[in-house]
Amino acid sequence: MEVWTLPEDQFGSFVAEVPEPLGIGNVTLDSGEMAKCFICEPYALAAGTEITRFGGWRNYLSSLNS
Repeated sequence: MEVWTLPEDQFGSFVAEVPEPLGIGNVTLDSGEMAKCFICEPYALAAGTEITRFGGWRNYLSSLNS
């Protein structure tokens, strides 16, 4: 997981640009802190690729170029 900081006054314009089937939800970090995160509508999961085995999005993208 990557945790990024975004100024509060830019959050609304950022969320407005998130394309479907993605959205913004909440997650509890290992530290117990709550953070906003990307979520995905369930209908899109049927055609999705499980990338857990790659250890993250960046590793998955790197595997596509290998």
